[in-house]
Amino acid sequence: MEQITPKFSDTDIHILERGLGWIKDAEDAFADKLFHRLLRDHPEVTTSLHSMGLQPFSRRIVQILDTIIREIRSCGKIHSPIREQLTDLLPTPVSHLEPRQLLRMAETYLDIFSELAEDAWSPAMESAWRKIVHEVSVSLWGQQPESLSLAKISSPFPFITRRNNRMNQPFKFFFGDLHDFGGRHRLHRALESLSAGRSQAIKEAKA
Repeated sequence: MEQITPKFSDTDIHILERGLGWIKDAEDAFADKLFHRLLRDHPEVTTSLHSMGLQPFSRRIVQILDTIIREIRSCGKIHSPIREQLTDLLPTPVSHLEPRQLLRMAETYLDIFSELAEDAWSPAMESAWRKIVHEVSVSLWGQQPESLSLAKISSPFPFITRRNNRMNQPFKFFFGDLHDFGGRHRLHRALESLSAGRSQAIKEAKA
């Protein structure tokens, strides 16, 4: 029987597009933190990450997220060959990854993104991104046993715990040395954009 993928509402898509915008505004910092957390917590991808390096990883992760979210916006599901895209990101281990390993790495992604989102992080935001994880899993492996569903593999950091951890570990930006005025100005604008976006998301969540 064909696995039913979650439906993406207009709100889900809006949340995902806004989140992608935050990631693009803080691309270097976000990729740096995700890259090193994957190295630390997921030995199955260590060799691949070292071979690729941080900068190519940063470009590819944003490209993949952008493609996935655009396709969900246009037709409600992923049409691109996601396995090929992930192989570009992690050349060696993708063909050997098990669904459970991918879901654990997805939890790491959610941890890093929740730190970026700060006070805008919410159950609705977590739900929208979990639908992306589910869609990728179905695209890679098709029908999965119930024991490997997102509902069965619970997050080691449920929403409240993840939120509290994020508040104790504020997201740090690692844009490198910005000695020139233009660099400082770009950083200032990026931070202003992130702050405005989060404030708007909080207002919408309370409305």
